[in-house]
Amino acid sequence: MNRTIVFFAVTIMSLMLLCGCGGRGHEEEEHGDVLTMEQARQQEPQLMTTDEIVELVKGDTTHKKVVYWFDILCKPCRQHLQNEIASFYARHDASEWRIYLVAGFNGLHRYGPDADGNLVEDTNCISYYSAEYRKLLPSLGFDMKDVYMHYDPVWESSEMVKEVYPDGIFTCLANKMFYSDVPFRFDYDGMPRVFVSDCDNQLLVDYCILTNKDKDTLNRFYTPHDYYNFEINDFTHHDTIIVTYTN
Repeated sequence: MNRTIVFFAVTIMSLMLLCGCGGRGHEEEEHGDVLTMEQARQQEPQLMTTDEIVELVKGDTTHKKVVYWFDILCKPCRQHLQNEIASFYARHDASEWRIYLVAGFNGLHRYGPDADGNLVEDTNCISYYSAEYRKLLPSLGFDMKDVYMHYDPVWESSEMVKEVYPDGIFTCLANKMFYSDVPFRFDYDGMPRVFVSDCDNQLLVDYCILTNKDKDTLNRFYTPHDYYNFEINDFTHHDTIIVTYTN
């Protein structure tokens, strides 16, 4: 039986806040000095490109997979890491499941005063946040061998993002990493972002129906299931989410 979840306006606003960490990777405020991958790796040698992350996940056809994309400045990310993700991580069967914790560096900008007292961007922010990740994640019970540091210079430019990811970053990434028996997309780009798939990389998805206040359908699409329930066996069962808007 499909479960139906009806979110009213307050819930929609809450979801927007929860997912609002997203957009940091391609915000409209452009940063003039975008680090190249080579420059970023000088600060954190273990940084991986987007393509390397995609190929790593795609190449694992042995395990069911949880891929959790997050960044350290996102409050919902830290809450999920501390609770749902950490709980499953502590008790998961490593022979059945593989957990990929993708720690993002895009949008993690820091500023400090220059000699004249003007705020300028810290060019060493990659090394700073790398150290922060290495403190936070082990403190929550995670082994750093399951953490994949990610940076993509394209994500720092809204124009480049539109060119390279015309359907949105995570819609494009999901289609590259996973298989789905139904077409799907995201309605927004943002973190945290969780993907759950079976051994054959079939993505667990939900059927989303957007309606207005009169319950007239505005849109229908499939979206990756993100309820942090990882005890999944049937990846072809698609639950229904009904989201009600007020305008």
